[in-house]
Amino acid sequence: MINNKNIAYKNYFSGKEKNLLRYGWYIEKFFKGVKKKKILEIGCGDGGLIKILNNTNDVYGVDVSESGVRNVNSMNIECSMLDISVDELPYKNRFFDYVIILEVVEHVKSPYFALEEIQRVLKVNGKLLISIPNYRNGHKLLYPSLFKFWQFKHFLEHLGYNVDIVDYYGFCPPFWMIFKKIIVKINRKIQKKKDNGAGFFPSLAFITSVGFFKIIKPRIFAWSFIYMCSNKKPSRAKKLFFEIAKDTSGAY
Repeated sequence: MINNKNIAYKNYFSGKEKNLLRYGWYIEKFFKGVKKKKILEIGCGDGGLIKILNNTNDVYGVDVSESGVRNVNSMNIECSMLDISVDELPYKNRFFDYVIILEVVEHVKSPYFALEEIQRVLKVNGKLLISIPNYRNGHKLLYPSLFKFWQFKHFLEHLGYNVDIVDYYGFCPPFWMIFKKIIVKINRKIQKKKDNGAGFFPSLAFITSVGFFKIIKPRIFAWSFIYMCSNKKPSRAKKLFFEIAKDTSGAY
C-alpha cells in the first residue's frame, strides 16, 4: 500500500543497512531463540532487524517512507505505508506476539494514538519493544517532559503496559551538542568508505553497550533508552478517553 501522505519522509531510506551492530545487539538481547512468532516492526524502512527475524518468524512491516516500504517489500516481506500518528494499523485485534518500534515514536505527531493502536494489535501479554533517543542528543522533536528515561517509563505504564525490562544502548558523550556537527561529518565520511555503512562511532556505540564498558557508563550518557513491555491491559489507552470524558463532563 503506497501513498504520499507524509512527504517529509518520502525518500528517508537509502536501502543500505547502517545499523548491523545494533541490530545484532537487539537480537541477542531480546530475540534469542524466538521462533514461529508473528512480529510487526513499525519504522522498518532499512529492513535490518525485520530481515533477520524473518528467518524464523512470520514478520510484517510498517513505515511512513515510500522508499522504506519499497526496500522492505523487495525483501519479500509484507510492508504497508501509513502514518502511525493518524492511521489505524491494517491488522486484526490481538494479531501479533511482538511489536517493535525503535527510535520512531519521537518522529510521530501523536505517540498516544500510536501506542493505543499497538495495544490493539498485540495479543494479551504480547511484547512491545520500544526505544527512544536520549533527549541530550539534541533531536529536534524531543521534549524532556516526555522523553526523559523515567517520564517515558511512567507514560507507558499509565497507558497500561507493564515495563518488564529497561536497558540502554550507545553513547551520548558529555558536551555532545558542542561537537555534534563535526563528529557527524567525520562519521559520514567513514561510513561512505565501508560497504556495510559501519564506522568508528557505530562501533564505539556497540562497545559501550556490552560487558565492562556498559557497567561503568552512566545511563544519562546512553544514546537511546529501551523498554520491553507486556500488553497487560490491551484496551487501557482507548478507555482512558472515555474515563476522562466521564470524569470531566459538565465541569466546564
